[in-house]
Amino acid sequence: MNAHVLFVLLYAIAVIKPVTIANINRYIGMGLFVLVAVLFVYTLVQNQNGKNCWREHKSIILSLIVFVVINAYSLYLNQARFANLTQLVFFGFSSFAVWLLFPMCWVIFHYQSRDKYAWLGWGLVVLVLLIALLQVYAPAIAHAVRQYTVAYDVINNGLITSVTRWHTIFAIIAAISTLIALQKLIAANTPLAHRLIFFPVALLALYTGVLSHSRNFLFSLLVGLLFLSWSLIRKRPLLVLTLFVAIVAGIHLIAINNPKIANQYGRALPYIQKLSQRQIPQLQDFIPQFNNHGTTERLEIWHRGIQAWEQNRLWGIGPGTFRILTEQWWHKPYNLHNYYLQVLVDSGILGAISFLLLFLQLIRQSARAGNLFVLMTIAAALVFDNYLDYAMGWVIMMCWFLIISLKKKLPGA
Repeated sequence: MNAHVLFVLLYAIAVIKPVTIANINRYIGMGLFVLVAVLFVYTLVQNQNGKNCWREHKSIILSLIVFVVINAYSLYLNQARFANLTQLVFFGFSSFAVWLLFPMCWVIFHYQSRDKYAWLGWGLVVLVLLIALLQVYAPAIAHAVRQYTVAYDVINNGLITSVTRWHTIFAIIAAISTLIALQKLIAANTPLAHRLIFFPVALLALYTGVLSHSRNFLFSLLVGLLFLSWSLIRKRPLLVLTLFVAIVAGIHLIAINNPKIANQYGRALPYIQKLSQRQIPQLQDFIPQFNNHGTTERLEIWHRGIQAWEQNRLWGIGPGTFRILTEQWWHKPYNLHNYYLQVLVDSGILGAISFLLLFLQLIRQSARAGNLFVLMTIAAALVFDNYLDYAMGWVIMMCWFLIISLKKKLPGA
C-alpha cells in the first residue's frame, strides 16, 4: 500500500459530506475511526512492522499507552456526568478517539511505501489552498464545491475555510504548507523543477493563510519559521534571513491593506490596525494584547476550565465533560481552545504528566529526523485551539505533513 494514496483517501472521507444534514461528519467519523483502526492493525502485522515499531519507538509507545489508560480511567470515574450513552460516546469517547487518529495515522503513513505518488498528496494540499482562494475571487465556484464538504456544517460569516469546518483549521494547514514548501525550496538537494513547483505553493499557502483571518495562523507560522530558520541558518544564513524578512513583510503588507484582516490581527497586535487606518502607532501598540478581547474570550474559557479542574485535580473531570458544562453555561458545547489545558482538565495532574513525557519523546524523535519545525508548529497551533477534539481531517493531514517533511529516513521505514 502507498502512504500518499491512503492519505488522500482518508482525508477525503473526513471532509466529504454528500448528505446535506447538520453534523453528518459525526457519523462518517465513526466509520473513519474504525477504518483507520483496521489499517493500523494491518500495518503492524504485515512484514514484521509491529516488531519494528516496538523496537524503534518503544519509549513513545509506552508513554502513549500510559496517557490513553489515564484518560480512559478518568472517563470511567466521571461517567455519571453524562446523561446517556449517546452523550458519553459523542462527548466522552470521541474527545480522545479523534486524538488516537494521530498515532495510528502516523504509523500507517510511516510504515507504508512513500517512494511514489507524493504528487497525489501535494495535489490534494494545492486543491485545498485553491478552493480557499476561490472563496475570495470566485465565490460561486467555491460554493459549488464546498457544499459537499463539512465546510457547510457551520456558517463562517465569510471567513476562509476551504473544505474545512473552521477558518482556524484551514489556517494551520496553510501555515505548515508554507513551511514545508520553504524547506523544499531551501534544501540543497531539491531539483530545479521541484523548486519551480514549491515556490508558487509557498506563495499560495502564505497568501490564503493570511486571508483566513486567523491569528493562530500568524502565531503558528512564526513559531515554525523560527525553528526552521534555526536548523538552516548556519548553512545558508543570508537566504534564511532574507526569506524570514520577506515572509514577515508580506504578511504585514497583506494585512495592512485589508481592513477585515487588520481588525482581526489588531485585536492582539494593535499596531497593525493603526497602520491599516494610516495612523502612527505608539510604542504600546507593538506590545501583544494577551487579554480576553485579544484572545477572543479564551481567557474566560480557560478560567472556567481551571475552576472545573479544581473539582478533581488528580484525575480530572473526565474527557468531554467540559463540553457538557459549557452547554449549561453558554448553551453551546465548547472545548477549552487549548489542548494542554484540556489535558489537565480532562485527566488531571496524572494525565498532564503522562502527556509531557510523551511530548518530550516526540520532540527528541522529530529533532533526530529533521522535522522538528513541523511538530513545533502543530504544538503552537494547539495553544489557542484543540483540533484534536473534533477535526479528524486536520489530524490526518498533520500526520502526512510530519511524514513528508522528514529530512532523514527513520528506522523501519
